[in-house]
Amino acid sequence: MTFPTSEHVQAAQEAADLWKQKTGVYVWPSVTLAQADIESAGWTKLAGVNNGFGIKATKAQIEAGDGTYVWTQEVVNGQRVKVKAWFANFATLALAYSEHARILATVKAYSAAWKATTPQAFIEAAGPHYATAPDYAETIIATIERLNLTQYDKPSAGPAPAPSKSSSIIAGAAGAGGVVIATVGQHLPSFGWEPLAALAVVALLAGAAFVASKQAPLPKVTPLNTAKPPATHTS
Repeated sequence: MTFPTSEHVQAAQEAADLWKQKTGVYVWPSVTLAQADIESAGWTKLAGVNNGFGIKATKAQIEAGDGTYVWTQEVVNGQRVKVKAWFANFATLALAYSEHARILATVKAYSAAWKATTPQAFIEAAGPHYATAPDYAETIIATIERLNLTQYDKPSAGPAPAPSKSSSIIAGAAGAGGVVIATVGQHLPSFGWEPLAALAVVALLAGAAFVASKQAPLPKVTPLNTAKPPATHTS
């Protein structure tokens, strides 16, 4: 399998879009895909079911049978050692990518990365908290460059949102304002119609805004996922 496949790219982009919408933090798909490549050898050596990120299982997941107990490597006191640990299982590839993005976008240990304006800056800030390897960020950046992963740093494709009722009303009012200007201009002297037309447009827009405020539904408040995140991978 040549990594990343289109399925992995789509999962990374959709997870980035989802958690950007929920938190304002953009988990760069290039970073996610590079981590998946390094953590799982191109998604060929998984820590758990659909878990190519080394995401540790929570106690609840272990008790529910949603974990896999396997050998892994840790860097302790500068030495790489083998230990056994529990890793999370995911029902689908999309859920694995979404959980990875959720962790990086919500766990405070990664807060220094939240305002990063490049994928390189993001992993440089997040890397020391994600893995114990001292050169982890450099490895991820090199992988991003080797696989040309920055080409995927964009929102996933999707239908454009339909205009809201309020925006349609205001747009219609703006169009009507143009008609008023043209109509009034035909019946008033050229030296005196502009102020009256401007007042007519202002009145129309004000009326439209009032109507929109009465008809547009209040936004729904959806609480973020506040479940305790699983411990992150330390490779």
